[in-house]
Amino acid sequence: MLLNLYIKNYLLIEELLIDFKDGLTTITGETGAGKSIILGALGLILGERTNTKTLLNENHKCIVEGVFNLKNYHLKDLFEENNLDYDNNCIIRREISPNGKSRAFVNDTPCSLTLLKELTQKLVDLHSQFANSLVANESFRINLIDSFSGNTKIYNQYLTQFHKYRNLKKEIKNLQEELDIAIKDIDYYKFQSNQIEQAKLDNENELEELEHELTILENAEDIKLTLNETYTILDEDENGVIQLLKQARNKLEKAGKHSNEINELSERIDSVVIELRDITNCTDTINSSIDIDPKRQELVSERLDLINNLLNKFRLSSIVELKQIYHEFLGKIGNTDKLEKELEAKIAELNKLKIELLTTAKELSKNRKLNIIDIENSIINKLDKLGMPDVRFTLNLTTNSEPSIYGLDSISFMFAASKNLPLQEVHNAASGGELSRIMLCLKSLIDITEAVPTLIFDEIDTGVSGEIADSMGKIMQQMSNKQQIISITHLPQVAARGINHYKVYKQNNDKGSITKMKLLSKDERVNEIASMLSGEKITDTAISNAKSLLDMALQF
Repeated sequence: MLLNLYIKNYLLIEELLIDFKDGLTTITGETGAGKSIILGALGLILGERTNTKTLLNENHKCIVEGVFNLKNYHLKDLFEENNLDYDNNCIIRREISPNGKSRAFVNDTPCSLTLLKELTQKLVDLHSQFANSLVANESFRINLIDSFSGNTKIYNQYLTQFHKYRNLKKEIKNLQEELDIAIKDIDYYKFQSNQIEQAKLDNENELEELEHELTILENAEDIKLTLNETYTILDEDENGVIQLLKQARNKLEKAGKHSNEINELSERIDSVVIELRDITNCTDTINSSIDIDPKRQELVSERLDLINNLLNKFRLSSIVELKQIYHEFLGKIGNTDKLEKELEAKIAELNKLKIELLTTAKELSKNRKLNIIDIENSIINKLDKLGMPDVRFTLNLTTNSEPSIYGLDSISFMFAASKNLPLQEVHNAASGGELSRIMLCLKSLIDITEAVPTLIFDEIDTGVSGEIADSMGKIMQQMSNKQQIISITHLPQVAARGINHYKVYKQNNDKGSITKMKLLSKDERVNEIASMLSGEKITDTAISNAKSLLDMALQF
């Protein structure tokens, strides 16, 4: 509930601190006194947008601060989810600086307007005669019926199932799209992988080896001729290099008997001969290994063309990369099978969940149908007391084939102001004054566990009087037994019902008119209500009637 509201430098308010109590608080004041200004200031801490025009003194910042008692309203989780400090007494503050910058705080922690609205929507319900669009909101209609029917627990269970069901449907849709793409491409992946597989690329070095072999085969004749000539030069019987070196060594060997230096030269020639003999043998071996083989050359060339074509096709540079992309294709083919199995499992899970969801939805529908007549009768009885005796009000519940966030039901509130008029949806058929009374009756049916801590009615009683006004006051007084009610009113019958009664008035100073607000004493309440009854000139009869209204309110 709202404990107090502090306003500084806002429109016509210099500084104002208002303390609120539990139960019904009524606020009165002449037209133009500034009641709407106070609501406007409250709107700032409820997350409404603003600008510098709201500043009374443009050189100072505007501050609006509200203190709320959150005990027993189960909001701790919301605070923790948004990294806000939780305390049973929550301070919400809004500041607007002269440069137009706005900041919001929850327990001195800065927060966004979006978060501020999310939080304060659970604290305050502000209702005016111009804000009756809720009745056209199916969420409001469903929640009202479920609140009256005691469906809160089962509806929360349904919501958990429904969100899981909806998320699973999205997963299945995404899986199906992924599978469709995979199936569309699978023939491509199979064809490409088969091409690579048929190439049998077991040897990662095959490309280099084939290129080397092809070079040899293409130049085999020249190579063999060169090797033969080399062999002849090195090892011809008489004129070969080796024979000539042997002759030179023999000569040096004889002379070496007389000189160690010459002997060393002889030994060195021995080493050269050994090396040349090895070269000659290698030349012969290589020559023997090389064949002039056009068929083999053709096979090697074809194999190279096959590998190079695959490399060019996939824009790769090695057999290693070809094998990698081959495994990628196999993975995509295998992934299609995996997707099919996963999709099949998800569909089975969805079917099972849908059975559970429909079971819960049918239980919801059953409970709603059981309470429709009681809701209709309660609304009609209350509207009768509010000056609408011939009204018809029905709840039209239709069952859908597919579950929605509200279950299987769609609910319309049908209304006719008299028995002769056809039933239409209430937001299309009721006037502004009728809608205000209907909304008052509807909100009076909401269970305390579903109600927000504070409900504010802003002049929804405009245009009514007499017994109707008294009935409206009684309904608000009854509602105040389960939640804090603040009613801004022009009706003495409603004003008298308040446990606390505030008056908003204007006061002149050297700067002009400013808005003030004060809690009225018992005698001041008598005078204020008498003034509301008789006008500027308060008569003895008005005083007496005012006292009677206050006494009746206390006895209620």
